[in-house]
Amino acid sequence: MTSRIAAQRVAPVYHGQKADVLRIVRDHPLRTAVELAQLWAVERGITDAGAIKDLRYVVSRRTADLARDGAIRRCPPRICTVSGTAQTTWRAV
Repeated sequence: MTSRIAAQRVAPVYHGQKADVLRIVRDHPLRTAVELAQLWAVERGITDAGAIKDLRYVVSRRTADLARDGAIRRCPPRICTVSGTAQTTWRAV
């Protein structure tokens, strides 16, 4: 399979993830990626800790993409209510 075909196959998933993460950031401004992932998991009925952890990585990648696209902005870090560590917060532009 060529790279172009592979990219065409994953594009709908990628764009769907970006749209979901943007909506969550709009609905829940100034949250960390970990908090956003947890909110997204609740919306989707996901309770498995491993699946929630996977969502955290998806949210982190998509927030970076959305920030690069100018759709969201990095905000000052704060202590995350889920991880207990200092994390970047996000808000929609």
